[in-house]
Amino acid sequence: MQKGSSGSLISFANCVGISTVLLDRLCKGFFSSEPTLATTNIILLTLQSISNKETYAFRILSKEDPDDIIRLNAAHFARMTVLLALQRSKPNGPLDCGDEILQQNLIRELCSNLDNLFFFNSDGCAMKNPDTATERAIWESCSLRRCSPLSLHVCVKYPEPHSVHEPGRAFIVSLMTELKVLLSSTIKPLRDDTALLIVSLLKGHQDIMSD
Repeated sequence: MQKGSSGSLISFANCVGISTVLLDRLCKGFFSSEPTLATTNIILLTLQSISNKETYAFRILSKEDPDDIIRLNAAHFARMTVLLALQRSKPNGPLDCGDEILQQNLIRELCSNLDNLFFFNSDGCAMKNPDTATERAIWESCSLRRCSPLSLHVCVKYPEPHSVHEPGRAFIVSLMTELKVLLSSTIKPLRDDTALLIVSLLKGHQDIMSD
């Protein structure tokens, strides 16, 4: 790692860490529809910013974060966010009809960010454990849970990357569970967008989708 580069890496890692603060609040039910969509947009935008080859962040991370610690964390937390947001958009009890407008916006965001969301190590894992002190500092900065005292870990609700076995398969299975419900929506554009998303999943991940 070149001299002076660790500051930029910590800054990028902190951006991912802030995403996990929002994700944790979403897990705890703090947000209604508009903040849920805003949270999803922020977290996906963070992932876009470090995944797009044209950005400064991508160029720095390509050189200084060869193990992709920051991007792998960002992708994991973005996957957790979109899944949870879709769950929150569904009806909750007999007096709640859900929010189909939120669902449609979430599906469109998913379609736009699908490639970035499916970012894993070459072995298909979410990420490996950090080896050096610098890697550990970056790894800790990427997550609210890792920065919190041990006594508060139980209060943080989102799952960490290491807890998800076969993350690609797990994401698709969980996502298809949510999409199945949307295919019977009364809003035709939502059904159409959902069908397009499923087609994209079939094209890009036929091995998992065919199971």
